[in-house]
Amino acid sequence: MKITSLTLFVLTFIAIFLMPTGLNAQKVLTEVDLRINGVGEDSGHREVIDKIGKPLRVRTENIRADQACSDQNERHRTLVYDGLEIVLLRIGKGEEGVTSMKVTSGDWDASGVGIGDSMDAVVARFGEPSSREVRDDRTVLFYVTPGNLGSVKFEFVDGKIAGISMSQTLC
Repeated sequence: MKITSLTLFVLTFIAIFLMPTGLNAQKVLTEVDLRINGVGEDSGHREVIDKIGKPLRVRTENIRADQACSDQNERHRTLVYDGLEIVLLRIGKGEEGVTSMKVTSGDWDASGVGIGDSMDAVVARFGEPSSREVRDDRTVLFYVTPGNLGSVKFEFVDGKIAGISMSQTLC
């Protein structure tokens, strides 16, 4: 069989652009639907109070539409508990929803892991992280939220979880 220039070009094109390779294949990101006592990114204010309880304190920040990334008035409400912060966002006259959670106490279960657990426990529970980073004395494992709309971080000191957070990308 005689290979023409056109055949060679087509085969090269297929090999480079259409076949998955280490150079052009996209990495599958590991999604984590982080839940604290059943509260997650799709939870509203009432559900947070019902499942977590009354917060120790509440901080509210109102942002005018001309300064908000949504181009609508926004209210960011932070519910502060012992070792847990949950931020809810309301855009315009819409419903409030959880946009971030931060765990710093072993009193809270975060989808089956908690402060003090090992890196191996996190990987066994959620799979390999989308990425990992070493910062001074800390190692951080990064995952994405369902639909890749935000991130979930597990921060380790001396091989043990020191902090867990989830945040949605807002802008």
